[in-house]
Amino acid sequence: MSSLKFKVFLAYEELEYGVLLPNDVNYSNLVRYVKKKFKVGDATQISLSYNIGSISLNIIYDDDVRFFVNEVSGEERENEGTVTDIETDDEGRFKMCFIGFGVAIIPIATGVSQGETGESWTWFLRKLKDCIGEVPNLAIISDRHYAITLACNTVFPNSFHGYCCRHLMMNCGMQSDKFKELYWKTCKAYTPEDFEKLMSDIHALRPDAHQKLVDVGIEKWSRAKCPANRYNYMTSNSVESINALTKDVRKIPITSLMDWFRDLLQKWYYERRQKYEDAPDDELTPWATAKIKYRSLKSSNWSVKGILQYKIYEVQDNHRIHVVYLDKAECTRRRWQLSGLPGHICAVARVEGLTSVNYLAKP
Repeated sequence: MSSLKFKVFLAYEELEYGVLLPNDVNYSNLVRYVKKKFKVGDATQISLSYNIGSISLNIIYDDDVRFFVNEVSGEERENEGTVTDIETDDEGRFKMCFIGFGVAIIPIATGVSQGETGESWTWFLRKLKDCIGEVPNLAIISDRHYAITLACNTVFPNSFHGYCCRHLMMNCGMQSDKFKELYWKTCKAYTPEDFEKLMSDIHALRPDAHQKLVDVGIEKWSRAKCPANRYNYMTSNSVESINALTKDVRKIPITSLMDWFRDLLQKWYYERRQKYEDAPDDELTPWATAKIKYRSLKSSNWSVKGILQYKIYEVQDNHRIHVVYLDKAECTRRRWQLSGLPGHICAVARVEGLTSVNYLAKP
């Protein structure tokens, strides 16, 4: 039986590779491996480390290798919080795999299966639930694949399952320039009144599409009618973006594919942690900052009347009057509650001389 293997970073001169090494590796074997991997005639100055940036050890003797395996890799080779599982058939052949990457820190999971079936999706979501438990106010956004609906109802029956508006647009044939703008305004409407008016417009132009939208369940795709918090996710585009990134690597061996995912996530999160390491607590992402800036400029000519200072204000935009409740972090426009980003409060901030509304953004 082959010995257990562990993942390390092997460095020689200015080159570095992530490799799998057996835990009984010795110095001689390591030298031969380096000569072959790095294509050198002689191998000195070999360095091993568990992660890029972590403690590294220069390898000179067998004792160095044993120390690294026993003291470094032996204690830290498992990424704390990471959950993995592999499902095989009765003959030991691969069926599915699941990896939750450091779910204590990075709540991202990925999996590979032989197809999108009720069994595979249910298995995946059960493993995900093992990682995150029963999360209050959990929202799951996906396309309308029957297997996903079945799995959500089975594994997360108490959670909200909404549909991706982009997929639904294609299903209803509303993707043409003639109907697309109206469709997205309807999906993203904040108030029930705006939503009903826009739905009437769809019914007048495309009664067939209107019926499909009603049949799938309005609460599944409408922001105004959603009974839960979608956290401003109207599509599953983030997942589709990941899928697009994998188009050139999907045919590589599964172990390599999973390592590719790990490397990608590690890179992303490292870069973001570095970027925001010294950022103030109320600093927002560039996307959110641009949204607030746009809303502030848009509200520059809106009328603001105080009702109760620093608590309640009346804001008249270009169409109607809304009430902002600072003390409850709510607005009758509902943009603040549903998107998480200040809307009409930007006009209040201008009148009251507030220099920033970033701290009013909701998670």
